[in-house]
Amino acid sequence: MKPGKVHPIEQTAACRQALHSFQTWLMCFALIAAWCGGPSASATQASAVAAWMKEEWARAQKLPAFGGTGIRYKTEMPARLTDEERARLEEQVRGRPEHPRRHELAAESSRATHGPSISTTTLFSDGSGWRYAYDRSPTNFFDTTLTKKRAWRLTHESLILSDPALSRDMVNNPEVWFEGDESVFLPEAGYLLFGGLNAGTYSRIIPDPVRVNGDRWTMEASMAGRDETGMPFYSVRFDGRWDPEHGRGFVEKCRIVRHGEARYIGYATRMSGWKQVPELNCWVASRAEDVDAEGKPWRVLVFDGVVETGLTFDELTRVPSADGSDPLRPKPNLSVVADYRSGTLIKTEADGDTRTMPLVRSVTPPVTAKRSWLRWSGWLILGGVLLASIYLVKRRSS
Repeated sequence: MKPGKVHPIEQTAACRQALHSFQTWLMCFALIAAWCGGPSASATQASAVAAWMKEEWARAQKLPAFGGTGIRYKTEMPARLTDEERARLEEQVRGRPEHPRRHELAAESSRATHGPSISTTTLFSDGSGWRYAYDRSPTNFFDTTLTKKRAWRLTHESLILSDPALSRDMVNNPEVWFEGDESVFLPEAGYLLFGGLNAGTYSRIIPDPVRVNGDRWTMEASMAGRDETGMPFYSVRFDGRWDPEHGRGFVEKCRIVRHGEARYIGYATRMSGWKQVPELNCWVASRAEDVDAEGKPWRVLVFDGVVETGLTFDELTRVPSADGSDPLRPKPNLSVVADYRSGTLIKTEADGDTRTMPLVRSVTPPVTAKRSWLRWSGWLILGGVLLASIYLVKRRSS
């Protein structure tokens, strides 16, 4: 080969090396361009989920504003005891009429024979006040109203009149602490309306950043306090899916993952059948099933439609007349009218005679800083931090 000439093999190798270098440069350029050009699809979706969660959490911490339209749902309580457990309870209760579990035994026996006990709840709310209507049967109901202007409770045999300030004070006015009813219907309606994300209103949990994996997301919310190990006293984990078509997420499960009492860890609620409800202008889960730590169902909430009254919220929450007349209820047969505003009790005797007398109040200690803390603690407990607490409320009413 003459001097200055390049061998063909060497020339081919040099070309290949140059081509490889060019391809590598193009790949790097493409990666840099993609990085500079904007976030990936997965990053965009994660941002969308985080934005939705922030907005949904904030929305869930407020009372819904449905006006004169109510959301109605059924509560089904299945039998929880096995035949053997029920037999042992019968032995404990036999001959002891004051036994604290007598009502539980009666309810369990009825459910074992006739199936789940079923009650119906209708909730009306204007964003600042509410009317909570609870039915065990057409002749066994109670309605409670608490707004900025009114506070009253109507049953099939009594009418209790109060003042909003009195009914928000658990410490000094336990007899008319209507605000306590929120400890029942806020968690219940909250599972159907928000998948339980409204828990911050009654348990003061604070959400952590949401974690996204494809179309699945997870978020934990915990109380601010910590135990001696540095862990939160109470934490709930929310799991759900992201629906890109509707641009929103859906909670499918919320589960207690940390609790001061270990037996409650694992209690969970599973939501399913989310659908748009135009009358309420929101999405509602068709079903929410509560299970204990072993996965055994103890309560089922079933969306039962809406109640359109044709009335304004103000009309729905007006104080019933002295005879109990109300636009939502048939005229009850009142035997007691207790007016805590004036301190008057009107009682109708069996013979039909009516007596008016002073209303005797229970004696409560004055509010102190410690009592104020107890008020918050009582609210926290009654507010449904424990799913089991709500179960006990319902079980005792059956």
